[in-house]
Order: sequence, then structure tokens, then C-alpha cells
Amino acid sequence: MNRLSAGISGKTLSVGILGSRRPAQNPRYINAATGNDANNGKTAAAAWATVVPANTALAVANNGITHLYLARGSAFAEQLSLLASANGLKVLASGTGNAPVLDGSATIAPGSFTASLHADAGGVVYEYAWTRGTGTQRGFDYVLLWENDARLVRTTSVALCAATAGSYYAPGENTASSTIYIHPFGNTNPILDGKTYAVTIRGAGLDGYATGIQVEGVRTRRGWGHTGPLAAGIGSVVRRSIIEGGGIHHIVTQGSLIEDAVVLDMPRGHSSVITVTFYRIDGTASDALARRVFAAGTLADRTIGQTVYAHTSGSPGWRSVTYDQCVTQYAAGFTADAVDHVYSNSAVLRGRNPIHLNTNDTLLVERVLVNDGLTSVGGLISSSGAGLALARTVTIRDSVIVVDTDAAVTALQYVLRAGTILIENCVIYYGSAVGSNAISLSGFDATSRLAATVRNCIIFTRSAVRAVAKAATCDYVGQNNIFFRTGGSSPWFTHNGSTITSFTAWKTASGTDLTSVEADPGFSGTPAAGDFRLTSGGTGALMGCGPQTHWDYATRSIVAGPPTAWPVIPDTLAEAETYIAAPEAWTFV
Repeated sequence: MNRLSAGISGKTLSVGILGSRRPAQNPRYINAATGNDANNGKTAAAAWATVVPANTALAVANNGITHLYLARGSAFAEQLSLLASANGLKVLASGTGNAPVLDGSATIAPGSFTASLHADAGGVVYEYAWTRGTGTQRGFDYVLLWENDARLVRTTSVALCAATAGSYYAPGENTASSTIYIHPFGNTNPILDGKTYAVTIRGAGLDGYATGIQVEGVRTRRGWGHTGPLAAGIGSVVRRSIIEGGGIHHIVTQGSLIEDAVVLDMPRGHSSVITVTFYRIDGTASDALARRVFAAGTLADRTIGQTVYAHTSGSPGWRSVTYDQCVTQYAAGFTADAVDHVYSNSAVLRGRNPIHLNTNDTLLVERVLVNDGLTSVGGLISSSGAGLALARTVTIRDSVIVVDTDAAVTALQYVLRAGTILIENCVIYYGSAVGSNAISLSGFDATSRLAATVRNCIIFTRSAVRAVAKAATCDYVGQNNIFFRTGGSSPWFTHNGSTITSFTAWKTASGTDLTSVEADPGFSGTPAAGDFRLTSGGTGALMGCGPQTHWDYATRSIVAGPPTAWPVIPDTLAEAETYIAAPEAWTFV
């Protein structure tokens, strides 16, 4: 078992990954350009052309196949199915060029469309007779369509489809076949407009519920199944891959590691979508690590969905879940059902509810950047503690959260049935003129209290935004903090339900923050741009407030001082291809 450093101070995470790579003992090769399914697939020169013979060979018990090489530049319009007989298989890219593609969609021939005669079609809706393709079905399926690679919007009736250009309606999609109604962008005729239309017909590009598989250097796309374009089994490892275009999820894995992966094209088949899911169903206590997983999407994508969720079905489930060096542009960030949850060296850009606590015993948040520009009710931390009799321990340090859109949100919100939270050396920068609270802290009830300590932090607010809202169910201690408010007088607070309109009155009412000050922290950088450096000799620097360390994405190391910029991640297909080809060469600033 390899020991993987998760880039966290004083913490090494054991994950059950495969050992050092060994020479291929019994490989098979697939090359869409040069292969032939009549070959034996045992050498690159005798490669198969499709994954069909591979599925047949891998379905045989004790087949002895150890490696499956997919030629770069190949595109496979079939599902690669890896079931129990493929346990331990390595699926790797070979050769040069772009990552090989396992595609769950099919192109619709123009002649397959007909003008709809439905009473609600309005002369702009066309019909297509959809038929399910071969492959594994897992859960409810969501048919998805694209027009010139732009995803069409799902509607729930022919009338709504007729009223919405760039939409479709797919009744009966969880059956073997159905009629799909399509209203193209620009009200064009798909029979004549020369555009390329594609529809999902397979549940996944790679359905890999075998145990201990390793997937590296591939691209999976457009799976309508519940598990998305890529599914991986217990103990699996996914590296340097691109996953895009799922219905509910992009990737569901029972494995231990996802590393250097880029997720594109947010799933839109369902209102509650999650791009990456660690799903534990075997009842074994295990560790999961997502390292350098980047979720990129359009502005529309950033209003829905969640990036990574470690989900447990049964006991004891996940022992620990770590998200390290991960960056997302999606609406919600990272959630875990686990005993221990670590979120480090990462960023949520233009997101809401970045970290959500479910059944964790401990949570460590270190060197995390949050730039929240969406209307939301969540904050850096949001906990569903009600009804959970857990004594949790939460530590948040060297992290920042920015709220810069005029919306009634809380930057850092924490509600806990019972436990402690320590917030130290953080910046809560509430740049919005309209809002609720910078920090909101509450226990569940009078007997299930939250003990909160906030120290060495900078709490920056504007106008009527409250710096701290402390409920009567929270025991609060403030030490060596800087409170500063622009666009108004002294910072506002809420103490046990009562509004406090000055910092002096807050100290009197709370009996704490006696070593804290009301002063300009002296930012020399621009916080909205991710630069939280402080003026040398200014109040913040002299008091040692704000982040003392940050993650340097360029050197992949922890360095002294506050962060200076938001990280730039690969957010197009071309950039994703560049990244997975040489992750260490990517420039994040």
C-alpha cells in the first residue's frame, strides 16, 4: 500500500491504490484508426477497432487480461463494461494525441427528424424516434441532447418545448424507446440546418464496477445513466482523465483516489446533480482522496449542482474523506459522510454552500479560498446538524471567503447539534452592500450547544451586514480579531437575538473580543481579486491577523503569507487535454 501525502500539515492519508506500475503481462489494444475487430488485440499492430471484442473477452471469468490500452486520438461510440471478471484491470491511454474517448451518445442523422404534428408543436418542434443502446443501466436514466455541442434544455411538455428555443421534451425516456420532441436554437429545421445533433443512448462511456481497476488518460462523455459517464468499483483509481456531460452525476466511484481529473459540462438531467460521487456501499471503513480535481462550467452551470459528495450507504462507511488541491466553479462545493473530513489547499470560485457537513465527527479546513458571487443561503460552512447526536470538532484556519454580490447571504454559517468550532487566521470579506451576516453561529438547542472560538481573524463588512450573529445556543469566545465596516458606522452584531449597533456594545454584551479591535486591517492587495496581502506595518500585519500560510499552486507547496490570486483552472476541453497530458506543467495564475 502506498502512502499518499494529501498536502496537509501533519497528516498522511493511506489509500488503497495499486502499487508501482509493472510491465504489461497480458495486454489488449484498441485503436479506432488502425484496428480491426477480427484481430486478436494482443499487440498494438493487431489492435481491435472497437471496445466490443474487449467486452466479450473481459466478460470471461479468469480471462487473465491485465491491461487495456486505448489509442490516443480514438473515439469509441460504445460502452466499455468492466464487471467482476475484470477486477484489477488497468485501462490506460497509449500513443500520442488527445485522450481516447468513450462516448455514451450517438449522432442523429438529419433524415431521422420529422416535423411534429403534435397539437402543441407550433410548427417549430421536430420529432426523433429514440432507441436505447446497449450497455449497463444503473438507476433512472435522463436522455440528454446537444446541438453543435451546446446542451439543449430539458422541458416537461411539448407546449413548453415549443415555447423554448434550444429545448427538448423526452417522455418515456426510462424505457427502451420513445419519441423525443426537439426545438432547435434559432427555430431552425434540423433536417436542413446542417447542424450536428447528438443524443445519449448509453448509460456510461465506461461502466467499471469491477474491483481495483485503474483508469488513466481517458475521456468519458455523455452518459444518461444515474452514475454518469464513468463508474468505478471498490478500490479503484482514476487519474489524468476528463469526464463530461452526465445526467445526474459525472463519475461515481467506490474507489479510493481521483487525481488530476477535469470535469466539464455540468449534469443537467436532474435538479439535484453531483458531478463526482464517492459512494461507499460495501460496509467497509475506508479512506477516499480527491486530489487536483477541477470542475469547470459555464455561468449557467454555476447556479446548480454540487461538485464532490462522499456518500455512505450502510455502516461503517467512509473512515476519512480528503479533498486536496481541488477547485470548482460550480454552485456548491464539497460534502462528505465520513468520520473525518479534510478540505485543504482548495478553492470554490463563484460558488455557494462550498462545504456542507453531514455526519462528520471532525472537519479540518485549511488554506481554502471561497469567492461567493451567487444569491444563496449558505456560506463557507453549512451544517445539517439538526437531529444528529454527534459531538463534532471543526477547525477552519488560514482560509478566506469573499461575498461580492448584493444578496442576502451569510458568509460563514454554522449550526451544530453539539460540538466545537475554531476559526483562526481567516478573512471574512463581505464586500456586498446588502446581506445578512459575515459569521453566524448557533447550537441546536439549549442542551446541545456550540462552543465557538474566533481568533486572529479579519471580519470586513459593509452597510447593514452584521459581523457576527451569535445565538443563545452558542458559547462564543473572540480573541485578537479585527472588525471593520465601510458604508456605515461601527460594525453591527447580533447577540442572543438582540441587535448590537457598536463594537463597544458588542464587547460589553458578549464579555469577549476584549483583545480585538475596530480598525482598517490595511489590505495592500485587492481581496475581490483573491489578493489578501496586508500593508507592512498596518493593523492586520502587526496583529498577525488573516492567513499566515497559503497554497502555492505553481510549486504545489505551502508557503508563508496570505493568498495573492484566485487559481486559474483548465475550463475548456482544449485546456483539459493540455492539463491531463502534463499536469505538472499547468500554470494556475
